[in-house]
Amino acid sequence: MVKAVLTGTDDQGGAVSIPKGDIVFIRESYRSGEIPGRTKIDFGTAAADEQEAYLTDSLPTVLKRLGNGVSVARLTTPSGTPVHVVAARVEALRAPQSWHHPRARTVLLARGREIQVREERDLVLRRINAARPEKAKPVA
Repeated sequence: MVKAVLTGTDDQGGAVSIPKGDIVFIRESYRSGEIPGRTKIDFGTAAADEQEAYLTDSLPTVLKRLGNGVSVARLTTPSGTPVHVVAARVEALRAPQSWHHPRARTVLLARGREIQVREERDLVLRRINAARPEKAKPVA
């Protein structure tokens, strides 16, 4: 069986192929600390194979290529950047702690990562569960 992949182009003009089943979230890159003007894809697990890719392709183009096979929930990072979280990867939600960003209202746990968002827990639950595949157990 062939794995479905998301393809794109990196900074050196090379082709990037990421298994769709490994994607955790997609967002535009931050202006500081990351490669600006790129689309960041976070994939793998928090173990040794945690990875990220910065594509030259725009966020709308990447989301279009992702297609209907992967359901995402659109949320907002504490800095105000939209983040598209793969709903099936979210394992749990929790309240932010003192070390999290001061604008974070909810922390999503997904494949060993913490994804901080501005939205309140109830709204995050609604968006994640609405985007999850019908057979998937809802996040509580």
